[in-house]
Amino acid sequence: MTDPNLKRRSYPELSFTVVGNIGSGLMGIHPLMSRRTLQTLPQLPEHKEEEAWAELRNVPIGENVIAVTHRGNKKTRQINQSGPDLLWRASFMGNAEKIFVDNKPVVPKKSTTEGGIREVWIDIAVKQGQARESQC
Repeated sequence: MTDPNLKRRSYPELSFTVVGNIGSGLMGIHPLMSRRTLQTLPQLPEHKEEEAWAELRNVPIGENVIAVTHRGNKKTRQINQSGPDLLWRASFMGNAEKIFVDNKPVVPKKSTTEGGIREVWIDIAVKQGQARESQC
């Protein structure tokens, strides 16, 4: 859909689809608004983990505006840029025994996604204007 030779590339539906796919696919951003929770699950392409990174800023999620940065698939930073306090479900693929939240070890919960991916996760409170970091 981003191919410059695509004849209907200028249609606004395509740009919205591409941005949506980056946000929900690559970045794994999923609002769970009934619980005022934001989930992230990084899904960056497999290559040198230390070189892979992606960032989205000024993302509207309900009453909030957030920023998410992934460093590989093992480290995520989330900023509650504006809006009320929210709960961040920091998720990672795999079966790790610990997740580090702001450099402090925490025992994660484990589950399997609807797509059959094993994941570990922890819920983290993020106040307005606050940045929090999780690493697996």
